[in-house]
Amino acid sequence: MIDLGLTIQPVFPLWVIIVLIMVAFGWLILREYKRKIKFLGGRIVAVVLLTISILGLLLQPSLIKERKSNGLVLLTPHYQSSVADSLQKLNSDLIFIRTSDAVPFNDADIITSTYQSNDFQFVLGDGLPAYALPETSTHFQYLKSEIPYGIIEWRLPYLLKVNQRNDINGVFHATGKSLIKLIGPDGLNDSITFLTKGIHSFKLSFTPTQAGLFLYSVQVKNGSEITTQKFPVQVEAEKKLKILLSVNYPTAEIKYLKNYLIEKNHSLVARFQISKNNFRYEYNNQPTRPIKFSSEILNDFDLLIVDNESIEALSLIERNQLQNAINQGLGIVVLYNSINEKGNGTFLSIPMKNFKYDTAQIQIASSRLVLSTLPVSIDLTDVEAIITNRDRILSGYINKELGKIAFQLLQETYRLQLEGKSNEYALLWSPIIEKAARTQNFKSNIEIEQPFPMYPDEPININVLTTLPRVSLTSDNSLLPMREDIVIDDYWHTTTWAGSVGWHKLTTQQDSMLTNYYVSNSSEWQSLRIAKQQQLNEIFSSKEMNKTSNVSIESKPLPLLIFFLTFMVAAGFLWLAPKL
Repeated sequence: MIDLGLTIQPVFPLWVIIVLIMVAFGWLILREYKRKIKFLGGRIVAVVLLTISILGLLLQPSLIKERKSNGLVLLTPHYQSSVADSLQKLNSDLIFIRTSDAVPFNDADIITSTYQSNDFQFVLGDGLPAYALPETSTHFQYLKSEIPYGIIEWRLPYLLKVNQRNDINGVFHATGKSLIKLIGPDGLNDSITFLTKGIHSFKLSFTPTQAGLFLYSVQVKNGSEITTQKFPVQVEAEKKLKILLSVNYPTAEIKYLKNYLIEKNHSLVARFQISKNNFRYEYNNQPTRPIKFSSEILNDFDLLIVDNESIEALSLIERNQLQNAINQGLGIVVLYNSINEKGNGTFLSIPMKNFKYDTAQIQIASSRLVLSTLPVSIDLTDVEAIITNRDRILSGYINKELGKIAFQLLQETYRLQLEGKSNEYALLWSPIIEKAARTQNFKSNIEIEQPFPMYPDEPININVLTTLPRVSLTSDNSLLPMREDIVIDDYWHTTTWAGSVGWHKLTTQQDSMLTNYYVSNSSEWQSLRIAKQQQLNEIFSSKEMNKTSNVSIESKPLPLLIFFLTFMVAAGFLWLAPKL
């Protein structure tokens, strides 16, 4: 160790302390000089010591030292003492420091912030939080703690839709027989039980019935311990779409589908073909007008629902117009009523192959249904599945430039309405209509880097991609400073800190793009947080030891007791001198 000097942390502004000390010192010296008593030299020394002790109490000096070692070892919560002991025995020149929430280890000093040093040779325990990792200049060796018990992985879609089934996928580390319950505003939604100790994958499902911002809970019984943790659910209302329904003739399936769309308050035009060139129209929240398959008219709709027979009857010009409208963002749902062996899906580029069954068993909400279906299966790898039966896709969609092409192989779904299963019918049709419809484009897109969970008083990095020349972003109505990316144009960055638990919002002032995020209580989701932190530290860590010598600067405050005792001795002598 090499002493480099002193540093101070004054209680009051430095200039105030200097002025007061100089005035007090001058007054005390003058007073003692005028007093006609013995021990003038001793009294002058006592005044000097008295002044120095007061100065020490007000300045709170610290001794700065330079330490040379083979590296710093950072101890974080849940580190293994045996591992720390082994490191210390292997290399006595290692310097051990620890976070304030880690248990003491020998003479390891407490580091108040992970920003104080970026020369960690080893990190033990749970590791550094994600926001501190980029601050390290060199990679460290990470010796992680045991995998925590509880939920260690959690995957939930960011934005959910009303009346659509949503799955939560995760991983659970059980101590023994365990139970996980998913509880929503309406009560118990789903649960799963594990009988053995170890790491298990799980899936919980729920179907929100209302739009808005909600808090769901996960109750975990892990052995004898029961914990309840909240998580945010953002449910978006069903969009009010402009839909064109164009079929050859109004079957029972089409009749019930049309009524369902009207009940949902969609703007609807239904076109039924009477003869080759004559059509009958029905309108709901739409102006009365004849409908032709032209790009101008089709681009005014969000979604086209059409059967495969009507598509096959289109002229070449109409097909080209429809194809252009799809490329520009129109969504289309094709209802397959029959199989055309010659051109099976060629116009929509959805290859099919024969399948031996014409029924399918599917799970909708809590109901298991058996429905009729075309005896075909989709032979395409890039299909986004919506409804499946084992490995068979019954409804789904593919992206086609800016638009989407969706398909429905299920038949006679109207029977659900006749059986009083209107909720199951809605859950069957709502997802395909929502996912296939034209996507609303915003001029700005807000991205939050931090995954769930986020905690108070921790940095939240935000990125905004915009087509605007400049963007202004507010967090809970407070304007945030933005900086543009030095490489990518129109890509902006900022950082904010959420000061309280609950929902918060980010809004762009130019186009009113809104993003909500939730800040969790710091006592919740600790197993998930630690597991993610361990993974990040493992990714960031180096597998090889850096054997170069490190130099660190440490600051140790001088004990204030020394200045207090000096003050008492000096003041006591000045009080006692006249009596001697």
